[in-house]
Amino acid sequence: MNEKFRCIIGLLFIPFFSSCTTTPSEIRLPTAQVALYSKGFVNDAVNIYTLPIGAGSCQIVQCPNQNKLIIFDCGSSGYSKMTKDDIVSFVDNLSDDQTEIVVSISHKDDDHTNYLPYLMEHISHSQSIEKIVIAQTIEEYNPETQDWLNENVHGVETYEADYYSSIEPESSLSCPVDGFASYILTVNSGVEPNDKSMVVLSKLGASQVIFTGDMTGKTEAQIFSNLALLGDSAHFQLADTDLLFGAHHGASTNGSNNKKWADATSPEAVIYSAGERYSHPTCEALDVYQTVLDFGEPHALQCSSTGAYMKFETSNANFLTHTNGLIVATPNNEGGFQISTFDF
Repeated sequence: MNEKFRCIIGLLFIPFFSSCTTTPSEIRLPTAQVALYSKGFVNDAVNIYTLPIGAGSCQIVQCPNQNKLIIFDCGSSGYSKMTKDDIVSFVDNLSDDQTEIVVSISHKDDDHTNYLPYLMEHISHSQSIEKIVIAQTIEEYNPETQDWLNENVHGVETYEADYYSSIEPESSLSCPVDGFASYILTVNSGVEPNDKSMVVLSKLGASQVIFTGDMTGKTEAQIFSNLALLGDSAHFQLADTDLLFGAHHGASTNGSNNKKWADATSPEAVIYSAGERYSHPTCEALDVYQTVLDFGEPHALQCSSTGAYMKFETSNANFLTHTNGLIVATPNNEGGFQISTFDF
């Protein structure tokens, strides 16, 4: 293993879990997490939580000092290990009445959106929702999500132009800390909803992560085109990516998770949000990243090949919500992440 990486297994205490009670409104999780992968000294001011909600996606970025939460999608089509009320309790534990909440929706599909109206209605600090950033138009979303978006229309930010990409940081998607900046690589590309996924690159100090939604090959092609137009004016490089969220839950159809993208981003770790449905993630998608991934502690993983799931143990820095539970990625001061899990 590369000597510059420090991989550990141990216990990390997270204060807000220590207050778990037996009341129905509280999500019951252990007070310790297992660290499966680590590179460098951890800066615990920021956490990225990937919730185990089955065949869907829900990531939450917790900015320093609880002053902001950025929720990237939240929806599921089944096999969730967390109920909607669990997620409400989880978000409440991460926030207070001073926390600014921003919601970013990659595209209209229910497995990325259908939990959001309930979540935003029931969290304790719903008045703190400052902005909702969406791909596509409000009219393209399902009726319940449309109603919720229309109720908050003055806080909804859309990108009508095709192929939009950021030149300067998107303040709504960034933590309000120097060196913490997010950029939209593309949104509303192609024709199909997955093609139109909003893809967001976030620089968290020395570390870099990409949120991909259900990105396809067409989305990826537009990203490369956009970056070519930006040229030297771009404030980031794809090759500096430390952590990547596997596109479309680890699908290998329609150009998702192809070798060109893996080579361009060269992630040291990949997280897949998927349940045991739709053959996600595929073994083909996992294989694409094998040559660039770092190594950590052994952990469970599964993938599908010819429609059947194969379960195995790996030390590669591939992580899956279905087998690893709640996944917590914490950037460090040297570039990279510590990745820890709560199993259910």
